[in-house]
Amino acid sequence: MTNWSDAEYVFRKSYDEVLAAIKHQDDKLGRVLTVLAFLTGGGVSLWGAVHKDPAPIVPSLWSYLLVAFLGSVALAVVLAIAGVDPTSLVPDRAAAASAPPLFPSGDTGVSTAKSLVFYEQIAKDEHWDSYIAPEQHDLLKEALARNLHRDARVLSHRVVHKIERSNESQAFLQVAVVCLVLFGLFAVSTDASAGYWSSVAFLALVTLVPLWSVLWMKIDHFPGATHVAALTPLLFVAFSGLIAADLTVARLTHHEVRGLAIALGLFLLSRLANPWAVRLARR
Repeated sequence: MTNWSDAEYVFRKSYDEVLAAIKHQDDKLGRVLTVLAFLTGGGVSLWGAVHKDPAPIVPSLWSYLLVAFLGSVALAVVLAIAGVDPTSLVPDRAAAASAPPLFPSGDTGVSTAKSLVFYEQIAKDEHWDSYIAPEQHDLLKEALARNLHRDARVLSHRVVHKIERSNESQAFLQVAVVCLVLFGLFAVSTDASAGYWSSVAFLALVTLVPLWSVLWMKIDHFPGATHVAALTPLLFVAFSGLIAADLTVARLTHHEVRGLAIALGLFLLSRLANPWAVRLARR
């Protein structure tokens, strides 16, 4: 015979841990949205200041950088909001008011159509008042254990969804920051060639920044440094080399706008490739 009190204790631990993970991810997404708000204000102000007296670079680069900046900010916001409320993952949790009670009869066990922990099912449960009856107390333990077991699994999918959307949102956030820095580099450069090559160096180097974290993960024997992480240094070096080669060819062929668009796309892929690879390795 199942000891439902022990089962309820174990599954409550799982439920609490998953719930804490959800709150942690929501806090991270909230901070991302805050950064995006300040970044948008700073970017628009900088654009307005330098657009009045543009630096001597290809004029269309200014317009492209603005579009890339605003597009990256918009996508980062959309992905962060999608991570905050992934309601599409749990369409079946809202029980109808006409569903059978939690305990249909004395010999049929506990119904899985109702819940003791999910607020929407509690609000719609017409039989809620009857569950307090003394003869139902033993079944309540079983129902609670089953509810915690089920909801811990459901909420764990929410955590995974939030982490994935957070990674994607932060990738677009980094693209927006890069665009903002390029604004500044072009604005302070009095020579078109110097400004462009400074941007090439910046993009190539900033693509390699995650290598610092990877290096210390290896030194400290970080548990998450799996076989996928072992390929990470080569991944970032390859993207950095492609960006530098692309921008060099673009300058020599006078296709700076197209080259910068490709370079920003490669930078975005460098930030998304490793999380995607880790996700595939886990499946």
